[in-house]
Amino acid sequence: MEKEKEKPRRRNEIFKQTIFNCFNKEMEVQTKEFIKKNPDESDIRFYLFQTITGKQALNDMLFKVIYFYDKNFIGNRDFIQIPNLNEMIYNIANYPVILASRNHNGINEIIGVTTIKYEKNNTLLQNPYFPTKKENILTITGILTKLNNDYEKRIPNIGKILFKSSIKGAYDINLHEKVRLICKIDCRNKNSLIAISKAVKDLQSEGLNIQLYIDGYYEILNRSNEMTEAPTFVVEVDLNGNKKINNSKTQFSYINCNSKALFFDLKNVIINNTHQKREYITYKKNEKIIYHKIKPINALNVELIVGNVADGNNREPVLTSLEEELVIV
Repeated sequence: MEKEKEKPRRRNEIFKQTIFNCFNKEMEVQTKEFIKKNPDESDIRFYLFQTITGKQALNDMLFKVIYFYDKNFIGNRDFIQIPNLNEMIYNIANYPVILASRNHNGINEIIGVTTIKYEKNNTLLQNPYFPTKKENILTITGILTKLNNDYEKRIPNIGKILFKSSIKGAYDINLHEKVRLICKIDCRNKNSLIAISKAVKDLQSEGLNIQLYIDGYYEILNRSNEMTEAPTFVVEVDLNGNKKINNSKTQFSYINCNSKALFFDLKNVIINNTHQKREYITYKKNEKIIYHKIKPINALNVELIVGNVADGNNREPVLTSLEEELVIV
C-alpha cells in the first residue's frame, strides 16, 4: 500500500524536475542568443535563481529581488502583486524564478525577474481565478523590468525576452507532458499585453506553431457585491497551435468610463466585446470570485484604449535602501 501511495508523489517530483530542467536549459540558450544579437551587452545573462550556489550568495540575491520589486514597480497597484519576503522564499522553494542581470561596476545587478508557477488541481474551483481540473497549468507571474534611469544606458526588450523565455520553456515542457501556459493581465495593462504579444510574434516568426488568446476574465467582489478591483484577463499561450479562436480585431476602449463607477464600467466594456460561454462562481473568505469563460479571442488582434483609467492608484517604494531591508529582516 505504501508503494502505491508514493507513486503519484514520485511522478510529481519527476515532472517538477522536468520543469526546472527545461527552464534552466532555456536560460542558457537565451543568454547566448542575447549576447549574439547584442555583443556590446556581453555582461548580461539570464538564469534561474535556483542555480545560485552558496548560502551568502543566495541570501544576498533574495534581498536584492525583494528590493528590486519595491524600487522598480511604482505603477498601478492592481497591475502586479509585489511578493513579500515569505512569498519570495516560498516561490524559490517551489517554482522556477527567472532572473536577468548584468555585471554593473563589479556588482551583479538585477534588470528583470519573473516566476513561473505550477499547479494541478483536483477540483474544478480549487483555483477560482482560472478553473481547471487535473491539468498541468503554468502561470507567468510577477514579471518586472528595471526602471529606465536617465544616467544609465537603456537595455531594451528585457520584458519581451522574459515572456519569450517563459513561453519557450513551457513549449519544451509540453513536448514531454501536456501543459497549459497562462498569464493574468489587468484589463487596462496595455504594456504587458503588448510585451507578451511581441514575444509570441517573434516565436511564430522563428517557426513555433503557437497562438495567444484571451480565455476569459475574472472579477472579485466584496460582501456588498461591489467589485474591489478591475477585471483581470486570463491570457493563454496555445502551445499546440490548434485552438479555434476568434481572429477578428477586438477593441476594448475605456475612454468613456465613469471614474465613480470605474470597475463596473470596465466590466461592461468587456461584456460588450466578448461572448461568454460559462460562468464560475466561488466564495473565498470574504470575497466572491466570478470567472467568465469566453469565446477565445486572438490577443494579437486586441487593442486596449486605456486613457486615464489606470491613473491615481500608483504605489510608492517602501524601502529607501537595500540595507534597510537587511536590517528590517
